[in-house]
Amino acid sequence: MKKRFLLVVFLFLMIEIVGCSKSPEQKINDLYKRGLSYIQSYNYDAADTAFNKIENIDPQSPWGLYGAGLVFENKLQYYDALAIYLTLNKAQPSFAPAFAGAYRIYTHLGYHQYARHAAGTYHKLAKDSLRAQILLAKALFNSGEYIASRKELTKINAPSSADKKIINMISAQTYLMEGKIDSAQNMVNNIMTAPAQTSEFYLEAANYFEKAGFIDSAMVLSKISTTIKNTHFNPVIQHFYRALRNKYFYEARVIIKNLKKQKANQTLLAGMDIEYNLALNNRRKLNDLGSLYEAKYSQTLSAIIYQIKCSGAVDDLLTIGQDINTLEAILKRSNYEPEFVDFFNLEAALLFDHYEQSTRSLDKLQSIAGILSNNKNLKLHIALTSYIVGNFKEALDMLKLYTKYHRYQPDWLTGIGDVYSHQGLKKYDLAEASYQNALKVNKWYRPAFEHYVKMFEKQKKFKKALAVFDSYPHFEKNNPVIKLLKSKILIENNNLTEGFDLFKNNIKKVKENISLYTDLISLLNKKNQPDKKEQVAEMLTNNCPQNVDALIYLAEYKGDNNGYRASLAFAQQAEKIEPDNPDALALKARALYYLGEKPKAFKLFETINKTYPNNAKNLYYYSRLLAKDKTEFNKASNLARGAVFNSYGDPDCVLNLSYVYYQMGRYKLSRGEATKARNVQRNNPLPYFRIGLASYKLGDKKDAQKNLNKAIRLGLRGKDLKTAREILKQL
Repeated sequence: MKKRFLLVVFLFLMIEIVGCSKSPEQKINDLYKRGLSYIQSYNYDAADTAFNKIENIDPQSPWGLYGAGLVFENKLQYYDALAIYLTLNKAQPSFAPAFAGAYRIYTHLGYHQYARHAAGTYHKLAKDSLRAQILLAKALFNSGEYIASRKELTKINAPSSADKKIINMISAQTYLMEGKIDSAQNMVNNIMTAPAQTSEFYLEAANYFEKAGFIDSAMVLSKISTTIKNTHFNPVIQHFYRALRNKYFYEARVIIKNLKKQKANQTLLAGMDIEYNLALNNRRKLNDLGSLYEAKYSQTLSAIIYQIKCSGAVDDLLTIGQDINTLEAILKRSNYEPEFVDFFNLEAALLFDHYEQSTRSLDKLQSIAGILSNNKNLKLHIALTSYIVGNFKEALDMLKLYTKYHRYQPDWLTGIGDVYSHQGLKKYDLAEASYQNALKVNKWYRPAFEHYVKMFEKQKKFKKALAVFDSYPHFEKNNPVIKLLKSKILIENNNLTEGFDLFKNNIKKVKENISLYTDLISLLNKKNQPDKKEQVAEMLTNNCPQNVDALIYLAEYKGDNNGYRASLAFAQQAEKIEPDNPDALALKARALYYLGEKPKAFKLFETINKTYPNNAKNLYYYSRLLAKDKTEFNKASNLARGAVFNSYGDPDCVLNLSYVYYQMGRYKLSRGEATKARNVQRNNPLPYFRIGLASYKLGDKKDAQKNLNKAIRLGLRGKDLKTAREILKQL
């Protein structure tokens, strides 16, 4: 036993001696690699410890600070990461990786010109590096310089067939964006016969199919990229953002759930939760998430930006103003590099103006000086907000000047068109001219085309929107996303068969975007097309059998149309996949109620309410069915008010409160709530119906007659239509 102990001690000492014999450079290299492995396993605290040890060994080594930047970046604390990368760019200008880091952050934040500059410097410092060459080509691509990007790609002597396939896939994207569809597709077809088994390759393949509008294919390829180990970026996070961009919200939730199972870092999960709910515009959750994140990670700049975005989502301008002042105070007393301070001030000013658009936010915009004062977004924000606060001539003069000096830049011309078409200006003729000019410069510039179409769609000028498709037919030729946009406008314009067929033929290529189905069902309901509505519901059922969001929608849809057994089946299927989903449980309770199991239904409603007291759907149905049974009116009204509060005044929840008050005999309150709903839903027959009912009970026959007739003209249907006609006969 003693000999074994001595042997262990001897081996331990030998390991220590060998470790001590390593040079500082070897130790730093080992610690850096160890830190990277910790990042890959989402153990960011251990990674930070490893990188801190590098700084203890050699305070002048850039690797420890760069590693700290990587940790921030992987925790989605992008501004803190950028601060480190820019510090290294200044302090150690020959340290190439920090320029690659700045490129990644600028690209993520949408500052492609700044990313291009960082990529150019990285390329100069590491021009023999394959990554540096590809990075520069991608930076040029993101800046819209497709020929230059392809030229850089042709210079690369790829060391392996896998690298060659990555390069070719990026080249295919340049051809695609130039409208050389056949060249792009031929390249992709050849490459995909034997795809390279690297995460970079599948990422670029996903990028290609996403740009081509084949979103389902893009998501499949993107998911494959997450299964292959990669040390240069996190494919899981790339996949997550792709899911959010394309409204594949259930897939985004699955990613978060899987990371929780892997016990991923809590900071990362908190950031992803905010990003998810921002994309979903879940105002109830965002109201809490921002303040919780800022309280926990108050030492980071990114926390304040997250809080501003969350406050903006719930229209909390007071908190936004306070956070902007906090940021300014932090930057004044900090030791950040001036380049970072200037950039961060620009970001904060743009964010503040996005939510406020006032003289205060205009002052912040106009305080941006130096080279950043020429930023396109800054210039356009200043023009728009100047007009909104009453500086009409000055704003219009700015826009004329920008049109003159940027007449060959489609991104500028599109941005100018967006300002003209803003509801604050409504100068649609000038907007149309700007979009047309952008498309003259580059007939394949998709943002100009889409914004041009959507301008008319918002005005409900559907014939004009379709005329834009006729003028630029090449956009819809090969792109399912654009075809689906056209299908909706065709149906709005009463070209029902053509629009419906176009939807049916393309939806499978974007099949997990549930909003495409739900929006079309709402539109078909407005057009009184019950058969086509059912067909869309059937498509959703067949295309998304394991998508919880689809199942929840179908459960609600079937229940709304008295198909409670089908509703129960869909709700139970959703519950099986996501047992903790309160919406699925609430719809299950509603179905049970209508299937005659009232005690079981109310018990489930109560259980959900205790576990998820802020869930608007449960509050809505629980209150409604209590009121329907004319029992526990006080509880019903409290629950209904809770639904309104937690949905941030959703018109359906407001109408539900009107219904509850009506059942209670509180007709003035009922009419008041219905009037609130009508003020935000002028073309919905239900608010007018509820106003008419309440007015009838109050003895206001003239008002009842006016509103009930209006409800019928707007398309009131079913039992409500029958009730309205019976009352009108009595009047």
